[in-house]
Amino acid sequence: MSDESAAKFELDLYADMYRCQSCADLTSPLGVGDFAAVGPRQTVPVSHFGNITRSPIWLILNNPANDRQDVAVGTTPAMFGAASRAALGTEAIRAIKTRLDHYFDDAATTHEFFDRWVDLLSGIALNGEVLTFANGTICAVDLIKCPTVANWMGYVMKPEGKQVWDRCLRGASGNRFLIRQIELHRPPVLVFAGTANCVKGPWRGKTDRHLKQLAKDLGSILIADVWTNNVQRRISIGLGSQREIKKLELVPDALGKERRYLQTVLDVWSSGR
Repeated sequence: MSDESAAKFELDLYADMYRCQSCADLTSPLGVGDFAAVGPRQTVPVSHFGNITRSPIWLILNNPANDRQDVAVGTTPAMFGAASRAALGTEAIRAIKTRLDHYFDDAATTHEFFDRWVDLLSGIALNGEVLTFANGTICAVDLIKCPTVANWMGYVMKPEGKQVWDRCLRGASGNRFLIRQIELHRPPVLVFAGTANCVKGPWRGKTDRHLKQLAKDLGSILIADVWTNNVQRRISIGLGSQREIKKLELVPDALGKERRYLQTVLDVWSSGR
């Protein structure tokens, strides 16, 4: 694919995402309605946090809920001269993606939600390059692109939450935004923060029993599953729940140890065994 074609595919995808009105009709006070409904409180869908175009490692998770003060979550069409998502022009689409690409440039404006993930992942090396959120080589990517008022895991168990899940990600006739991002950018490493069951088949890969056993032998508490995709040359690592991450935050160097275990798994995968 030429650079020009790739740029067009990227623009088309992010235009679809930022202009999305698929959930504007939803009304649950727990859900996406406060962010998705057309009106002065409507925000732009959060496609990603950090430089998604150049990041080899993607952390797949749910975004910080219900915080309009956050640089990404609180982005509105009005900031780009539009009355609603649907009215966003081409230059606004480019500007919004750039805004989200630079999310981690300033630690002072980064949501505290990401602190544990920075501690866990920043400093991992891949192909001789040290990767961090701050230098634009690790990003976080949302499963569901609109924030919710309540915790996502509670909302998704409700009928309306399942509608959002289908419309945004898993439905065959839905937007499939995350899948389309993976297909476009082809990241070599996906790290799932308790979200692995939401992305299956050809994108996640097949179970790699050797690498999964390696993680177990190392003593990893967090690494629950490992998949490899030989067609797209990708490794997907399934971590335990975010509750487990929070527990490890309280233990000195626990996240550092888990980072070293992740590094070992990636080194073995990169070497082709």
